[in-house]
Amino acid sequence: MLVLLYRSDEKLYDERNQRSFQFKKHEVQPESFILAPSHAPEWVNEREKLWNEVEKVEKRWTSQLSREVLIAIPNDLNREQQRELVELYVQSQFVDKGMVADVNIHRDKDHNPHAHIMLTMRPFNEDGTWGEKRPFTGELNENGKKIYKDNPWDNKENVQLWRNEYQELINKTYERLNLERRFDLRSYERQGKEQLGTVHLGHMAAGMEKEAQKKALKEGVEYQPVTTQGKLNADIQKANKELSVYQQELAKSNTKIIELEQKKKEMEMDIRRSLEKSGLWKAMSPKEKTSIMYVRNRMKQDVNLSVALKCQTQFENWERSLSNKANDLRNEMSVINQSKKLYQEYSVSPDNTIAKDRAKIQLERLGFSVSNYLNEEKARTENFNKDLASFKAEKEKFIENKAKVNEAVKVLEGVTINQAKILYNDNPKLKDFPIVEVDKLVQEFRASVTLFLYKMQKII
Repeated sequence: MLVLLYRSDEKLYDERNQRSFQFKKHEVQPESFILAPSHAPEWVNEREKLWNEVEKVEKRWTSQLSREVLIAIPNDLNREQQRELVELYVQSQFVDKGMVADVNIHRDKDHNPHAHIMLTMRPFNEDGTWGEKRPFTGELNENGKKIYKDNPWDNKENVQLWRNEYQELINKTYERLNLERRFDLRSYERQGKEQLGTVHLGHMAAGMEKEAQKKALKEGVEYQPVTTQGKLNADIQKANKELSVYQQELAKSNTKIIELEQKKKEMEMDIRRSLEKSGLWKAMSPKEKTSIMYVRNRMKQDVNLSVALKCQTQFENWERSLSNKANDLRNEMSVINQSKKLYQEYSVSPDNTIAKDRAKIQLERLGFSVSNYLNEEKARTENFNKDLASFKAEKEKFIENKAKVNEAVKVLEGVTINQAKILYNDNPKLKDFPIVEVDKLVQEFRASVTLFLYKMQKII
């Protein structure tokens, strides 16, 4: 917990060591906040409670308690914009995927604002309980212990993925704020630019250049570098400026591809995460949330209208199956009741009469023997009662969950219509299409984007 004290400058009580700690070093108090999934328990928003609970759930003394991600924040954004940028990034990359994030923004130095993102090692399950660090394979080893897969969060490729997503989010922020500059975390070589990086001045050279700048400003003349490194950097900057015109043209040619990739990514996002991101999830009623999550868990895949409609079709098949079972039960009840009358007729009829022989034959056609009728009737009645109880429980479950599926379809129909309006510029003809056809239009657009991006990648 000590590293958290440094990150937040907050006094915290460590239950494991039964001590309070406070570590203050920063000249400027860090801006601290916690972001958590909507299904996480309320107490995760209390820093002290959160990390004490983390230490409780990690039983082994060698357990890793948290994962830290450090990001630099552009200093040409104001504090409000910086916080918004960090919140959007943390929410999309970590919180929407189940983790709790303890975020601390440090601004001790104006030129170096940065954020420490402390992440829980375990996600939260939908019921608010801690999840597993590593997914269970469903198999046991020779000693009867569970076999787990590797933790997907430990994949080294995540680092590059998180860098790319952060870079993209910063550039979107610049575009929204109408700022001309663009942000790229890659080296010039990896960016594929014919551009040179400037050389490091060093402490002494930097001091000499700073003095030269002050002198030039005081004398009212143009500043000229005075050190070898400074002169070299000036030449490099001049050459890079000439190349920037060509680089801007290249960026314009890639704009359409980037926009289409982003649109495709947003459309393929799990509908729940999409609703959470847009703020609609919180506005939904508990009934609507439950319906979305039921379809997601039943179908075991991300939810969209197509998935919900498939689920609805499954329930139609289920309803037909229940109808067949109900008919079978009615038939069985009729057979048992009819057999009772026939056995009564057989019992009271004199021997060697047509009535007695007829009752015996009809009982055998119904699957009963006169010699063991009472035992057979008792066994079939018991089985009938079991089947009837099972049928009633299944029908009750069907009725309850059918309502959830229908509610989910209703919600997702609204989402699909809104997607179609955006994709097809609110075309008035959309209202003339059945919702299934509107969904097909959305799917066709998604497929066309995928095909276009594939072709462009082949060309490039």
